[in-house]
Amino acid sequence: MELFVRLSGRSAEEAFVTARGIGSAAGFAVDVDLVTGIGPALVSALDELGPVLVLATLCGPAPAVGAAAGRLARLGASWVTVSAMGGAAPVAAAVAAVSGTGCGIAATTLAAALEPGEVASLTGSTRGRLVSRLAEIAVAAGATGIVGTSADLGVLAQVAPEAVRIVDAGPGVAEWADAERRGAGVLVLPDPEALSRFGATGAAAAAPRKNKRRR
Repeated sequence: MELFVRLSGRSAEEAFVTARGIGSAAGFAVDVDLVTGIGPALVSALDELGPVLVLATLCGPAPAVGAAAGRLARLGASWVTVSAMGGAAPVAAAVAAVSGTGCGIAATTLAAALEPGEVASLTGSTRGRLVSRLAEIAVAAGATGIVGTSADLGVLAQVAPEAVRIVDAGPGVAEWADAERRGAGVLVLPDPEALSRFGATGAAAAAPRKNKRRR
């Protein structure tokens, strides 16, 4: 299982300094707050230190999603997230745009905060069924990663066995251990301080390998 550490909630300068302190222990995950404004320069700077997972959850018209994903890939992102809720076309556009760069497209399904009752009231379906359908659509469109919760991993293993299963985790150590036990390929820790707490659990984790990419 590969580890990424979320750097959001900091200025770009603070995020870079923090990443430099982490070294090769993990990759770096950045949210939309760090990929706006000075963000593009930050992605390039972080790319010099290690792999970068951009948790921007791109959505909208396929041409716009493709253009944004392509720019982030050329700047050095190893993963870019795209919302599967937008359907197959935006995912496919993003996949096409990053082709040959070494960047992967990971599709996000349902937000972790959505409780089963909320999902049912909003959609008339269960979380498992929706996650399953969204993952199928995304993989068919070319996504090589799927973002979900640790509880979603069983469903994702069934419908998208070849995709890298990415868990964007909260602060609980139990969730991290559960994600590893259930077969997550990537675990996003909530902050740099979580690295030491993760290590204290005795879980065996590998630092992400930096993708080779053509520029």
